[in-house]
Amino acid sequence: MKKRSLPLPIRLGSAVILLILILLAVVYSSIMPIRQVPEPTGPLGVGTLVYDLIDPDRPEGYDLKKGTLRKIRIQLWYPTEKDEYQGNRVPWMSDGRPQIRAIVKTHGFPSAIWDHTVFMKAHARYAALPSAGQSLPVVLISHGWQGYRNLHTDLAEELASRGYLVAAADHTYGAAAVVFDDGRIVPSEPRILPRREDSDRFLEHAASLVTTFAEDNRFILDHLSRVNQGRALQGPPALSLFADRLDLEHIGVAGHSTGGGAMVQLALEDPRVDAVLGFDAWVEPVGADKLAEGAAGDEKIPMLFFRSQTWQGGINDGFLVPFVASQGDSARLYQIDGTTHEQFTMLYMYAPAVKWLGMLGDTDPKAFARFLNGAAAAFFDHALKGTAMARLDYPGLKEQEE
Repeated sequence: MKKRSLPLPIRLGSAVILLILILLAVVYSSIMPIRQVPEPTGPLGVGTLVYDLIDPDRPEGYDLKKGTLRKIRIQLWYPTEKDEYQGNRVPWMSDGRPQIRAIVKTHGFPSAIWDHTVFMKAHARYAALPSAGQSLPVVLISHGWQGYRNLHTDLAEELASRGYLVAAADHTYGAAAVVFDDGRIVPSEPRILPRREDSDRFLEHAASLVTTFAEDNRFILDHLSRVNQGRALQGPPALSLFADRLDLEHIGVAGHSTGGGAMVQLALEDPRVDAVLGFDAWVEPVGADKLAEGAAGDEKIPMLFFRSQTWQGGINDGFLVPFVASQGDSARLYQIDGTTHEQFTMLYMYAPAVKWLGMLGDTDPKAFARFLNGAAAAFFDHALKGTAMARLDYPGLKEQEE
């Protein structure tokens, strides 16, 4: 029996549809390619842990249900022996597709548009054994409003590869989305920070948000102190590997935007902080009075601030510039021309789409990320390890004069 073929119009239509799908796939992959986190340059490998923490002493101020305690998601990065294979590399977005889709929803994009992100790998290996030897200085990293901790994975891995224990939280209700171990997803709550033009209580809301981020990081420091003492009350059993390994006499903090302001506030209030790195640090909510008080310790501590061109001359400058000047030689403020506020994050992983949306400036995003991570490592090496501060050099970089 002769096999019947499909009519020519149907075959042509199917071929056209297939061709369109192929073209769409090619266009999509060119607009949003699958990238890998840049490889850290330090001599050590990187391990990581991710877990939930509940602050038993702090009620959740942003939960509509009264009586709940503050709960955050935390990730640690730390050095390992580079030549020892200890499992597969973790995804860049370590909480997977549920986290990615929740973040995308927060920012108003179609839910599946960033699904390719699940194939993007970081370099850390989960629960790998920490390297033996020296104690580990500690650096905390804090994201901005509606950001998330993995927007700074490249910096965290770079520091860990150079011998630091790095911790970063998703600040619940202030992060774009948090996915907890039990599967609960908590998106950001827009009412926490209304638009400036929509509320005469904007600065009150902003100050509350910055304080919440600062208190999250203070709690992380308390938690790490217990880890170092071998009596962690929360977290995975692998935390026992860090008993007596953390150098809590040398603690640095870094933050972007709201997280940057929170880290400044933490340094002003907590004498454990020894160095501050800010990326467009939003210090306006900290307030002029508190900024004028100075750091909590007896001496001024090293501070390094980078400002994007898009934030030059804004309201925040009226607080940041005088604060930096008040710190004398211990603080520096640099601007990088051709950069945007978002340039201080890993949004370059979504280029060129995000560049077309105006979220990245004229400078090469990958080259800028390499510079920024190298500058951050040099600063913390200087402030926490006592090395000479490397000269900062990048096209468009200029120091703010008083």
